[in-house]
Amino acid sequence: MAASHFAFIYLLLLLPFSALKAQTFASVPDTAVADVIPEYPGGVQEFFKYISKKFKTPASAGKSLYQGSVLVTMIVDQDGRVIVDSLNYGRMAFYSKKADEALKIKAHNEVDTEIRRMFSSMPNWRPGSIDGRPIRVKYTMPLRISFQ
Repeated sequence: MAASHFAFIYLLLLLPFSALKAQTFASVPDTAVADVIPEYPGGVQEFFKYISKKFKTPASAGKSLYQGSVLVTMIVDQDGRVIVDSLNYGRMAFYSKKADEALKIKAHNEVDTEIRRMFSSMPNWRPGSIDGRPIRVKYTMPLRISFQ
């Protein structure tokens, strides 16, 4: 990536945790709300630090100025493992007039791979629970990628 490009990635919104939706665990309904929500080791600030430190911007994204917000839907499983459920790129765009179709495809694929790698290599969270039983909890959060 050119030295003039500086990748900046951050989460636009991690909260509200109180609005989390728990996924099915045994007989727990999909609409249940966790009594105890999952927590990243060290809390929210450590989660932000992890994202900032671990996301490696692909050179193709810098060259094509592929930036905007990716909606990341992840599940914190009963054992605290993080699973990427889906990525929505509806708010991402290419801002380089020199980016051809091949570069755009490469940038999109590499950003997708990097987000999935970063979340799947994340340390286990403390899982959410209902009545003391661990449950799966789904989060959706925007992840902002920009070049300054």
